[in-house]
Amino acid sequence: MIAQFPTSQNDELLGSILARFTHRQGIVEDKVALDLLFGSRTVVPSPLFQGHLRQLLLNVGGLWRTDPESVVSGHTLLPIFQPFVPRDRYQNLVKDLIERRLNTFAVRSGICASNLIWPQSYRYCPFCWRKQQERLGFTYWQRLFQCPGVDCCPEHQCGLSDSGVPLYSSHRHRFVGTRGVEIRHEFKDTPKAKDLALAGSVKELLSGHYEPPSFVQWTHFYQQLARNNGMVVRGAIDHWQIAKAVKAHWGKSWLQRNGLNLQVENHWLIGLFRKHRRPFSYLQHLVCCEAIGTDFAGIKSILDTALTYPRTLPKKTYTNSKAAERREIYRSQWRRLRSHFGDSLSAIRSSQDGARVYSWLYRFDRVWYEKNRPQALLNTPSNRVDWGLRDRALVRQMLKIEYQLRFTLEGPRRSRKWFARQVGRVSWIDKKFDKLPFCKAFFVAYAESIEEYQTRRIAAAMVRLRQSPRFRDEGIATHVVERASGLSKERCRQPAREILRLDLKAWQRPSFIPSIAFTYLDRFNSSA
Repeated sequence: MIAQFPTSQNDELLGSILARFTHRQGIVEDKVALDLLFGSRTVVPSPLFQGHLRQLLLNVGGLWRTDPESVVSGHTLLPIFQPFVPRDRYQNLVKDLIERRLNTFAVRSGICASNLIWPQSYRYCPFCWRKQQERLGFTYWQRLFQCPGVDCCPEHQCGLSDSGVPLYSSHRHRFVGTRGVEIRHEFKDTPKAKDLALAGSVKELLSGHYEPPSFVQWTHFYQQLARNNGMVVRGAIDHWQIAKAVKAHWGKSWLQRNGLNLQVENHWLIGLFRKHRRPFSYLQHLVCCEAIGTDFAGIKSILDTALTYPRTLPKKTYTNSKAAERREIYRSQWRRLRSHFGDSLSAIRSSQDGARVYSWLYRFDRVWYEKNRPQALLNTPSNRVDWGLRDRALVRQMLKIEYQLRFTLEGPRRSRKWFARQVGRVSWIDKKFDKLPFCKAFFVAYAESIEEYQTRRIAAAMVRLRQSPRFRDEGIATHVVERASGLSKERCRQPAREILRLDLKAWQRPSFIPSIAFTYLDRFNSSA
């Protein structure tokens, strides 16, 4: 039973609140705290997007008079996504944090696939830290300072310091607070105006509720932004000029440090100024508008301007006169192409104009095209190939190869595929085998089976071993022959095993070696 719970502070992360609770209660074991707060020992704390909020508030009871939606908007970083994603998708993200289930927020929100670089350790403002100690007697982690792109405190106009405390503790189930953290009160240089403006806009995002513009409104907004700043060349947006302005305003090192690199070919700015099909992060919007849209004063003015555009794209309409004129142009071009290329559709489509005219007529004037298309050529079977002549020619080539290798023991297996590969006609023998009777008879007589191939390997290995000085005057063990021929007891077929068992002793005699090359096939036939 929870008897007391700390009072939440403005802009305090939920993980910091829960860490102060465990410290006040004197809880040392991490899973004991999880069981007390969430009723489960398997919940994994998240420093920026803590879930299972409904179960947390049920266990806390009336000690924290709030609702789950208020905890999400006031003590997590979810509000920075709210104006830039569709309303239904944002509600699903809120449910992910509220309900007691597997927290898939990082995947559904797009953080895992985002190019933003989140800080690895907690950051703080030295002035805010001192003010908390003097006014409250304790310190806590603030949401604003953990957002990517925020490098300064907009209230005190000073740079942020790194605490060295990692956001994700090596202890997986521990809430990380500020207790025992040694803070170095180092005061950095005064931040630039652009950094203060960016931090102020992010602070507005965390504290306000805004209507999200649709993808169509964002498309209109950025296209008009490019026109207002003279970044349109012959009706097309000049992406190179936009990227140059953004790099000049923020600097290459700052953009790379925050995951907004513009040195690649298809960078994120190109997608931002094209038709929006997916949401972009708050930092991408703010970086672009701060660099180009000098008329905007904060995130509210950007969102209000985007909401003034229509939410849907107007449908393109063509007058009847223009449509009829366009159809007649393409029809006349098609007649000209047919008179030039004849009745060959492939020849027409192989030309650049023909492919263009054919594509338009097929999509927008199908009825007329079907009446005026070239007639399909009849695909009649050809009887020009004399397969009997080819059959005899192939057999002669394969017989010549077989005669040359008849008394050669070395070499790969002389299978049907091997003979076809030697004459360079694998596709013929595979696809037209029923039209090649002489080839079929050749393969029946001379194609080597696995048993025959193993028998030949044993004979070749025996010849090699007998010719070596080591085994010239002494017997050869069976396992030596098996190893030399690349066989084993598992792979060796019955005829080869019989030869190793019965004939190996006779093959030990040197006078028997020359006859192996002539008799191995007969030996196989008698043992098979």
